[in-house]
Amino acid sequence: MDGPAAVHDSARVDLLGRGSYHKTMAGIRILRDGGMEPNILCVINPGHSGLDVYRHFRKEGITWMTFLLPDVSHDSKDLFYPALGPTPVADYLIPIFDQWFAEDNPRVVVGIFWDLIQRLLGGPGTTDAFGNPLMTYVIVETDGAIEALDALRVCENGLARSGLNVLTHDFDDVRTQSSGLLAQALGEGFELSPICNACEFREICGGGFLPHRYSRANGFQNPSVWCRDIMALVRHIRQTIGVAAYA
Repeated sequence: MDGPAAVHDSARVDLLGRGSYHKTMAGIRILRDGGMEPNILCVINPGHSGLDVYRHFRKEGITWMTFLLPDVSHDSKDLFYPALGPTPVADYLIPIFDQWFAEDNPRVVVGIFWDLIQRLLGGPGTTDAFGNPLMTYVIVETDGAIEALDALRVCENGLARSGLNVLTHDFDDVRTQSSGLLAQALGEGFELSPICNACEFREICGGGFLPHRYSRANGFQNPSVWCRDIMALVRHIRQTIGVAAYA
């Protein structure tokens, strides 16, 4: 869910172009009736008010949520998010962080903030959105194809293909027979760009989420397309929680 109806329905429509907000809320009620509290995944919609989105979630009683940076590459960012200022994602997230931090309720978990705070305090983090980790999972498509991270499709069509399929291969084959990006993601991983290696935020950010680092010109040898946003957010969180700058 990406926020209240006007925000959510601006992007999440069905095949007839109708907004899906009310059906999503109905799904949440069904989960709750079954005794399960949902964990909301919200894709950041730059240009909208993140604080309004957060307040909407809290009004609906949501206590577990995370905000996902939009999946774009260096080749497509300007196509989807032109003329929104230098740090539209940070502008969205920082007011949420301030509201959440002031609320001071340990029952309210905002995944991206918990992740970054843990990293700032010397921990390993909680997601693969930061830190440049090796992949610990594979994706199985509806036709049985075994692929690397599915978000890589925002980079180039077919980039995540491994040549394996559950109809003809075992998962044990992933380590020995996979090719392309999947083999690299599970094996040696991806080196950071020289810009990232020289950055004060290297140990926290790790270059950012892998798809966000991609360009056809340089592959993954780029900082995240959201680099300035991540730096602004981390600086703000670091100052707020009183953690000294790291080497």
